[in-house]
Amino acid sequence: MDTKLDDLGLLRLLLVLLETRNASHAARRLNTSQSAISNRLARLRRLLGDPLFVPQQRGLVPTDRALALGHDLAPLLRTLDATLSAGAFDPASAKAQVRILATDYAVCVVLLPLLKRLRTLAPGLDLVVFPTGAQPLGDRLETGEVDLALTVSESAPRTARSRRLLKDGYILAAASNHADLADLGTRRALDLDRACALDYVLVSPQGGGLVGAADAALGEIGRKRRVVASVPGFMAAIELVARTSLVTLLPKRMISLAKSAGAATFEFPLTIPEFELIAVWHERAHSDPMHIWLRDQLYREIKPK
Repeated sequence: MDTKLDDLGLLRLLLVLLETRNASHAARRLNTSQSAISNRLARLRRLLGDPLFVPQQRGLVPTDRALALGHDLAPLLRTLDATLSAGAFDPASAKAQVRILATDYAVCVVLLPLLKRLRTLAPGLDLVVFPTGAQPLGDRLETGEVDLALTVSESAPRTARSRRLLKDGYILAAASNHADLADLGTRRALDLDRACALDYVLVSPQGGGLVGAADAALGEIGRKRRVVASVPGFMAAIELVARTSLVTLLPKRMISLAKSAGAATFEFPLTIPEFELIAVWHERAHSDPMHIWLRDQLYREIKPK
């Protein structure tokens, strides 16, 4: 058997497959095709004389040999990567794809200014934004489906790295000509009875929810409101309230977007706890020069509060 492994890419492939246990996920992580993954795995099997991974219904199961190799190789390759890449990232010439999980709130408030900055400083970096979903965030970071997540602090896996970006509160948004609010004029203040009598659309990023932070706050004082619809994003909620008699609770950093769509904003007559938006990433990306630079640009654009 020829045991000379002169292609470090084969060793990296072994580690990625051990982490993802899935050829398609490994292909995305390594920015290549699934057929290329199959060909390289076949070569690695020939060189090592072991099947390494056994196909199963839900992915690949590593053999004992693959697990042993991964245990020995992982620290060696991490050391090698740190040595080779230290200080080597050049944003002006870099060409890479960055996969970010974000709600439409994070896209509007965080990624829009970041993208403008990247177009100037790192035009070769492409952003691919993934929506939130039912799959746990920890799994999506672990498999490499996403490199970075912008989410609320409650959703962050305890094993992941994170940093706070901002805090935001809520304001009530309604059509500027809403019949039940027209008499308020420019005062923009309404009492609790009137607020509870309105029909609300709720933003539920995971889908299907009809209860939110406002309902918990109202419940503590024995009150409740009527939520008649839910949508997965704030931009959809803005469009709905601007064109119907529904109202919604909107993050304050989106007030300008609401006004540009034809909505007006009012102070909600009850304190609702603020939410915290954080950046989350996997441990393996923590010391990567490109990720360090990207996170730094993110912090420059969104000052922590």
